[in-house]
Amino acid sequence: MNFPVVRYSQTLLSFCILSSVLLITGCANQGAKDSYDPMGKLTQTLAEYQVTEGELNCHTAQQARVDCEGLASALAALNLQYPNNQRIALNGAMVYFELGRYNDSQLLLDQLLAQPYANAEAAVLRSQLALMEGNFTLARSVIQRQLEWVPDPPELYAAQA
Repeated sequence: MNFPVVRYSQTLLSFCILSSVLLITGCANQGAKDSYDPMGKLTQTLAEYQVTEGELNCHTAQQARVDCEGLASALAALNLQYPNNQRIALNGAMVYFELGRYNDSQLLLDQLLAQPYANAEAAVLRSQLALMEGNFTLARSVIQRQLEWVPDPPELYAAQA
C-alpha cells in the first residue's frame, strides 16, 4: 500500500499546477497599467477621432466628416469605465445630440444634472432638448436650478433669454 506516496505526488502535482498558473498570470499582467486617468483617456479618445472637446460638429461641409458613431461608441465605453466622470458623460451627450440620438443624450444629461454639482453646459443642452420637445416649463426649470447653484455662467443667462 503506497497511500502516502500517492497523496504526496497529488499534493506536489497540485502545487506545481497552482504555481504555474500564478506564474503565467503574473507574466501576462506584468506590462498592464491599471492607472486611473479618465481625463487622459478622454483626451486620447478625442485625439484619435481628431476632435477637440466641446467643438464637435458631425455635419459640416468644410471638413471631412468625423466618425461620430465610432466616437459615440468609444465615449460610451469610457462612460462605462468611468461612470462618475462628468466630462466624459457631457462629451457623450454632445455626440449623441449631434447624431440626432436625443433620447441617449437626454439620459446622459439627466444623469449629469441629478448630481450635486452645477454643470452649465449640460443644463443648456438639456434645456435645448426640452425646447425641441416643446416642454418650455422643463427648459426654464433646468436653467433656473443651475442659476440657483452657480449664478455666474453667462451661457445660463443667454439660455434663459
